[in-house]
Amino acid sequence: MADDATLKYFIKQNKNLLITIIAVSLAIKLLFFFVFLQYNPCMLLFDSGHYHNAALQLAAGNGFSGADGAPYFYRLPGYPAFLAMCYAVCGNAPHIALLIQIIVSSCIPVLSALLALTLFPQARLLALLVAAMTAVHPGFVTMSGLMMSETLFVIFFLIYLVLFLPAVLYDRRQCGAMLLAGSALGIASLTRPVGLPLVLVSVVLLVIRYFYGARILPLRDGFSSLLRVSAHGEELRSSVSNHVTSSGRAPKEVSLKAREELSHFKIFFLFAHSTRLPKQLTSARGEEAVGRLEPYGRLKRQSIIFILGWLAIIGPWLVRNWLLTGVWFLHTLGGPHAINHGAARVYMQAHTISYLDAQRIIKDNLQVQYKDAAALQAKPLQEIERSTIAEKYVLSVCLQYPYQTIKLCINNMLKTVFGLYSSELLFIDSGGQLPPYDAQRGIGAVLKRFLLPTLTQPWLIIIMYADMLMHLFLLFGFIGYCVLACAGRKGLVPLGIALVYGTLFVGLSCICGFARLRLPIEPFLITLSLAFWIMLIQRIEES
Repeated sequence: MADDATLKYFIKQNKNLLITIIAVSLAIKLLFFFVFLQYNPCMLLFDSGHYHNAALQLAAGNGFSGADGAPYFYRLPGYPAFLAMCYAVCGNAPHIALLIQIIVSSCIPVLSALLALTLFPQARLLALLVAAMTAVHPGFVTMSGLMMSETLFVIFFLIYLVLFLPAVLYDRRQCGAMLLAGSALGIASLTRPVGLPLVLVSVVLLVIRYFYGARILPLRDGFSSLLRVSAHGEELRSSVSNHVTSSGRAPKEVSLKAREELSHFKIFFLFAHSTRLPKQLTSARGEEAVGRLEPYGRLKRQSIIFILGWLAIIGPWLVRNWLLTGVWFLHTLGGPHAINHGAARVYMQAHTISYLDAQRIIKDNLQVQYKDAAALQAKPLQEIERSTIAEKYVLSVCLQYPYQTIKLCINNMLKTVFGLYSSELLFIDSGGQLPPYDAQRGIGAVLKRFLLPTLTQPWLIIIMYADMLMHLFLLFGFIGYCVLACAGRKGLVPLGIALVYGTLFVGLSCICGFARLRLPIEPFLITLSLAFWIMLIQRIEES
């Protein structure tokens, strides 16, 4: 079981290798930043500009406000607060702040390895490979050097997962850890507007663990049964395991017979599996839970402490919003976002007109509603009121054109799932130019944009093709894991956990789809995909 002792032992036994992975990750990100990202013409434009301006106001002691000094509601405070702390140290220098962000992001490979070990206890090889792939993953490399909130969110989201998931998977999580898990999720909730759905998902997982724990626990240990040595090599595996030193390293001598019987590839996997984490570190408490229900008192206590940790972090922000507007709300005001990316595109497709024309019509209609609402109240509307009116109007447009709405939502979610992180590179290389929303733009234009891109720096095509190949590798591996897990009913619990969080993040991208919106669930994809490929290589070697 991946309890605290197991994770600490894994870090201790693989300290040098993890440090090497961190160093490689940092070197790649720094190299890419200095060669390409530092010349980004859009560094302080669009969303990045909003974060930068909010951070300047915080650093100047003006609170969370806009350039005009008015309270700001259209961004969450987490990432601007991080930038403000960097500006306080480096004197409002965006490049230095991004270098600090790159350094901080180098912990993501280790956190991803701990997540893999939480999902698949004893799978030391898998955890190390997850860390290595995360270190060179184009999404993490690119986003760490951009003034965007994804990197900071991923760090605290992974901390939350590593602290929280053992309570769901293994019936073992102390109150202090649950408090820290809630706090980590609270910080993540102040960085990206997904806090409320994540809290709801967390409580639902705890409830499922309470009612169905006795049924799902036997399904959790899927990886060790899939990644197995053949009967032909079982005697060698036992012999090697008996000679493993106390430091966790395999013996230097392996019999000539063993070398003849097994290929070098199999010996590599055999040693990695034989030097897995000690069995005595696994807790019997998780095994004892099989066949009985979790006590209701523990469920209630864990849920309350987790939510209290979350509220302790987001509470000041909630109070601030209520004092300024008289309304309790956590997330940003989504009205303008829903207008530009939702209603305008639905209206464009329904009437087969240009995006700009559709946007103008939608905004003109909204202005009429704003004037009517202000006249009815006999006072100017607050920003929260304007946003609420806009959201209701967007909903009415979507309900009026259900076919176009469903089509748009599916297209956006497919963009999030199958999109490439190198789209950010195309955006930067073009000076901030995005393909215009066009009702006639088909899949052919999308493929041409990535397969035959127009680049001012041709060497970027190497990174783009590498991004494509890695994404295909991970997708096929994930599909393969799904098929084998469902066919053999092994490893279904890690798959279920990954699908719960994956569905959440992909579903929330239905209004606006980008590859970067799936970055938080990329460690799940990497873990399950590598689990399949390791198993496949093992089976090929056996046959």
